[in-house]
Amino acid sequence: MSGISNQIIMKTYNDYSELVKHPFAQNIFEKARAILHEIRDPKTGFKIDTEYKRTPTEYEYYLIGVGQSLAHLFSIIQQMEHTILYFSAFSPTKRMDEAGINRHSHLLWAIENYIIRTKSFYDRLLILIDRVFDFQNEGIYISHSSIVSNKHIKLTDIPGKVRPIKKALKKYYNDRNTIIHEQTYLDEELRKIEGLTLILDNDEIENDDLKEELQFYTRKYVKKKTQEFSRTNIKLCQLTSELFESLYNIYKNKSNL
Repeated sequence: MSGISNQIIMKTYNDYSELVKHPFAQNIFEKARAILHEIRDPKTGFKIDTEYKRTPTEYEYYLIGVGQSLAHLFSIIQQMEHTILYFSAFSPTKRMDEAGINRHSHLLWAIENYIIRTKSFYDRLLILIDRVFDFQNEGIYISHSSIVSNKHIKLTDIPGKVRPIKKALKKYYNDRNTIIHEQTYLDEELRKIEGLTLILDNDEIENDDLKEELQFYTRKYVKKKTQEFSRTNIKLCQLTSELFESLYNIYKNKSNL
């Protein structure tokens, strides 16, 4: 045994494909799917409001609710990861060109969508916590303060797992509010790309140097934002996996596993 470390190596969850395999997620999805397969009316499988062949029991209702909230959280995580692919996958068509969709507008669209989704991610995470504890509050009444100050949740380590996630998203808070309520996303580097694009969109201007400059700044900016969003996504998945460990214990007690 000499030379062999006794330290337990903890599995890390760095992205959607890894996090969805977390035992917490796997257990919930397995049980929720089995319940839905048994009680869901097959004729309404693609409807938004699922109809059941019989009324779910309290146990079944709990598992379905947790499973649905978890699925909605994973949907946002996947969308945030897809944003990075959108950056490097701009293939304008004639119709897009006629509509005024250029590299700048495409980047702006992707960035604003990512920033908005950081808030959606956190909101859905809070809803998941509410569902695991079986509080069944309406989503509009669930907030960071309502979760971390809840007397039942305060008895667990959940607040300590939630705060680092909120902190990791803090840098996007002001930009998100600005985008939603006031104006478009403002960034000096992105503004320079916009300016060069507008100049080159002028049919009377044909400047190879400007084209090369635009390509240079665009590649540089895309690389910068790709690295930033990738780091954020990885951090969120890692922190969420730690939260999942705590939620798993609550979930097992609530579902009598």
